[in-house]
Amino acid sequence: MNKKETEFLLTKIWQNPLYYEKCHQHNLLIQKNPWFRKIKNYCQGAKKVLDVGCGEGTNLIHLAPPSAQKFGIDLSPLAIKIARQQYPENRYEVAAAQELPFSDNYFDCVYTIAVLEHLADPQKALKEMIRVCAPEGKIIIFTVNLGSPLFRSPVDQRSPLAIITQTLKTEIRLLWPGRQHSLQWRKVKPRLKSIADYEPDRDILNEPYLLSLIKFFSNQTKVKIIEASSEWLFTADEIFRPFFRRIIKLLYYTGILRIYPFKYWGRLLFMVLEKEK
Repeated sequence: MNKKETEFLLTKIWQNPLYYEKCHQHNLLIQKNPWFRKIKNYCQGAKKVLDVGCGEGTNLIHLAPPSAQKFGIDLSPLAIKIARQQYPENRYEVAAAQELPFSDNYFDCVYTIAVLEHLADPQKALKEMIRVCAPEGKIIIFTVNLGSPLFRSPVDQRSPLAIITQTLKTEIRLLWPGRQHSLQWRKVKPRLKSIADYEPDRDILNEPYLLSLIKFFSNQTKVKIIEASSEWLFTADEIFRPFFRRIIKLLYYTGILRIYPFKYWGRLLFMVLEKEK
């Protein structure tokens, strides 16, 4: 089913110029966010940078060092066409994140922003990012923490009781002794029929969850986790009105949002990995 849905999204949504107009405007806004600057800091010093799921190419220009060789891949031929027109000095390729067209250990920095939730097989994409990253290079993942029970995705039609039940099952499974060899993110169906129905995250195929990602990478032999957070403070600044912002920050600084399970339930997912020698 995911293959059929990916084909639908690619032909009806991700090949529509209006989609990339919306993406471009959104990218200009997020460049002002603290987490964007955080990613940029991790990219500093890299000689070759890869943006996995680059869209129309705007983020790559602002995140990679000026002197770095800049590469971007995207499944959409239209996205790559726009990126090449806007930034001809960079290399953009039509490719799937699950099959990166680069040799092993090629990049100093590989990142992906708000892409994994759109993939039918995010686990394979993550393994590909590890493969093309050079030893001691950085792999940066940023997306929405849609597996958090506190922030429902736009495609989630479950009842509150069903969400609570599923959350309990997920937490028990993740805490159970043993090795987690797969992400096991919840699969979902997109909720849009045309670009006219488009809203952010209505075109997703799975719901990323921070704790599951941590468990997955903890069992990978080639990488170590440098940083992992659900970014409660960024969540408060971006999502809540002033009253709720103060409440969230109070809960954070008193430590409540920094203990299990709440520390994994912020709205955002940010992780930095380093590939070992």
